[in-house]
Amino acid sequence: MPIESTVYHVLLAMPSEIDAERQAAKDVLLDWNASTGRQQNIHLAPVDANHVDVSRSDLADEIDIVLGAFWTTVGDGPTGGASLADTVKRLAIEDDLPAMIGFSERDIPTNQLDPDQYERLQDFRDECRATGYFTYVDRAEFEQQLSNALARTMDQLLSPSDSASNRADDHEGPSEYDPEVDHERLQLSAAMHREQDERNIDRIVERLQENGIDPPYSVLDAGCGYGTVTQSRFGDDDRFRVLAIDEAEDVLEVATDRYAAPNIEYRWLDVNNLGKADLGPFDIVFASYLFHHIANQESVLSLLWEHVRDDGVLAIRSCEDGQHMHYPPEDEMDWIVDKTDEIPGSSDRTHGRRLPTHLKRLSPPPEDVWLDLKNYHTVGRDSGERRDYWDVFHSNRLHYAKVRAERDDATQEDKQLYETMADRMDRLEDTIIGNEHVFDVKSVPLAVAVK
Repeated sequence: MPIESTVYHVLLAMPSEIDAERQAAKDVLLDWNASTGRQQNIHLAPVDANHVDVSRSDLADEIDIVLGAFWTTVGDGPTGGASLADTVKRLAIEDDLPAMIGFSERDIPTNQLDPDQYERLQDFRDECRATGYFTYVDRAEFEQQLSNALARTMDQLLSPSDSASNRADDHEGPSEYDPEVDHERLQLSAAMHREQDERNIDRIVERLQENGIDPPYSVLDAGCGYGTVTQSRFGDDDRFRVLAIDEAEDVLEVATDRYAAPNIEYRWLDVNNLGKADLGPFDIVFASYLFHHIANQESVLSLLWEHVRDDGVLAIRSCEDGQHMHYPPEDEMDWIVDKTDEIPGSSDRTHGRRLPTHLKRLSPPPEDVWLDLKNYHTVGRDSGERRDYWDVFHSNRLHYAKVRAERDDATQEDKQLYETMADRMDRLEDTIIGNEHVFDVKSVPLAVAVK
């Protein structure tokens, strides 16, 4: 029988050269309707930009979400009016509608490239840093990236407690992570990853020297948090002159008080606003466990790349659950890992696998990209070391379920998930810490691009 439904109109703004993405986008919307929307009486209705007058000044009154995808052109209108890129810019940036924007990185046939169109497209891509964007090379990756973006967008739209838009200037990312509750764990994490970081910093310094760059090296630490990593990797070292930035003002007060060094300046600055800060280029741009907390990962990566001087380097340490292993088999551990990724507002624990590819897609292309993938595990560790391992790699998984359960608008399902997850994590913690025969391993990727 007929039922009432809330309809969100999604504008599909895609030039004709990428018809495959248009069909893929419709499939993703239909999948969301079937898997999620039907449960909430919500329907996503695609509106093809080819069937509307995109130059209309009141178009934003009829559109709720903007979905754009581009390859080599901006999608000029047949009569020389507004291009599809102009429309996306107006709706997403000027009218502040939620936006999902992708750029194809597949190879471009030489005879198909229009230099003027491509230059206009790159200018548009730079402007899209205000909303964030993703890149892809084939239909499968486009569908996956779009599905992730759609889940974040709809969670923001449907959350009564979250009135913020998905613009980067509002500091709104997929992660509801709060560093202010995590100081002790971050200290442990900084100590645990020190050897891996220092090994790569030594290699970076060698590369800078080979390129004729002499110390002191200018360093930008993006998303420095409490400064635990900043101080231990670069502090009190005459080779480095460091600017460490973070958007959490209270956290930076701790950094200035407890992790100060003569060669480190801590500054309150959101990484999304680097372009407005006029900081100039750096020899080394470093970011530790930043990107799995932000929504517009590739646009921020591109922004950091612009702040790397010629022959300088960009070094990123990220998070990756895909190579997590556990033995003996433990269904509760598998459930915890999977559930962490599913909770709206959780961090992106699959970012690490994409990092080397995203670095290679930077413009201008890096001269070199290397990956240091280090395994951290429980074998041969005493109970204290296994406790530190648990605290660093697993303990914070509960945070996202707890945040949702404590919201004023929390559902019974939110509260039940938190209770179930807390109970299972208590048992897993006891198992990993108390049983030396349990094998648990996490792989941490650190990738470096040379400009």
